[in-house]
Amino acid sequence: MASARRVAEHASSGGVSATLTYRVLEKPYRHLTRPFLTIRRDGVVEVARPLRADRRDTGRAFPPQPANYYGHVRSVSVRNIDSDREPEVLVDL
Repeated sequence: MASARRVAEHASSGGVSATLTYRVLEKPYRHLTRPFLTIRRDGVVEVARPLRADRRDTGRAFPPQPANYYGHVRSVSVRNIDSDREPEVLVDL
């Protein structure tokens, strides 16, 4: 079995922080597996769950991949997109 390297991407704004973790397998070809998202508000875990494909659209599931991995940019961000006081977590897959 090929060894996997664990990657963690972090982002925060105000009292909200997000961590996206996944594993990178190099062989037989490079692919990313087991994406997991943790969201904390004021240090308390609000969401902790694996990210899975939704089969409803196509009937087939392609494993979600962090979209910006190959561009060496984070795929998770935290920012206020709806002009309220609470920042939102965005994950680009």
